[in-house]
Amino acid sequence: MADVLFPVPFDADLLPFVAGFDCGPDPWEQEPSYWIQEHALEAIALGTKVWLYMNQQDLVVGFSSLDVSKSLLRYPTPKSPRVPVLVIPELGLKKEFKGEPKAERTSDPNTDGRYSSQIMRHLLDNAHQWQGNMQAVSLYVDPRNVAAIRLYQRFGFATYGAPYKEPHTGISYDRYAVRLAR
Repeated sequence: MADVLFPVPFDADLLPFVAGFDCGPDPWEQEPSYWIQEHALEAIALGTKVWLYMNQQDLVVGFSSLDVSKSLLRYPTPKSPRVPVLVIPELGLKKEFKGEPKAERTSDPNTDGRYSSQIMRHLLDNAHQWQGNMQAVSLYVDPRNVAAIRLYQRFGFATYGAPYKEPHTGISYDRYAVRLAR
């Protein structure tokens, strides 16, 4: 039987549940761990939707977030007209739950029972229901984060545009997006 995740809208009352949230030791894993603990509530106050995901044992497995991009993007090509898109500011899976549950793996993202796939399905379902004329969902990913890139690609995300270089850290991120069927 599948271990189904339950999304819970994140708020200040749930902050104790993410104390010590740990996606792993690599820089691209530390970033979402820090974000959910230190910046999620500020993002919610500005309109971002954030969810925690609980498994059937009432353990926090991960989180996701979704917001309207602050700028219109030329999508799907650099010569396309600028369109409104949603953005995934951060997404994280606790390190002990990566690749789990192993018994639920399939090659089809619509039936794959892994926690990461369940989170992506919930996130994209919410993107499809978002009000307004959103054309796509976009995100930035560290190119060294191979597992995340594989997950995004399973759900139809593809690279677009030039990489984004974060001015404060100097880290370059690849841009990925998936078209929202309307």
